[in-house]
Amino acid sequence: MEDTLTRISPYAERLLDDYIYDELDDAATKLRKAYSRVSGRPSKAVNDPRVVRLVREAGESIRKAALAAAGREPEPPKRKRRILVAVAIAAGTALIVRRLSQTPEP
Repeated sequence: MEDTLTRISPYAERLLDDYIYDELDDAATKLRKAYSRVSGRPSKAVNDPRVVRLVREAGESIRKAALAAAGREPEPPKRKRRILVAVAIAAGTALIVRRLSQTPEP
């Protein structure tokens, strides 16, 4: 029993951390909002974009809390990839506009 308590102790301390508490509180709040929105019309729950967003955000909060409880840092957003995609889309759009403007009209 003592060995089990020794192993669980770091996780219990982390659960008391404000960050983890805030993330779990945020998840519970969003799930409550989603439930209250769905409770009146459960058949439309899957098609309601607000409910889907709330449940997705609650899941993300739970994932962040679990990572923090395990002692791992949350992954930073992949901004470089987003910037690269945005630049590629902008370059492609500019190329298409340029070619369309150079095409002689009959």
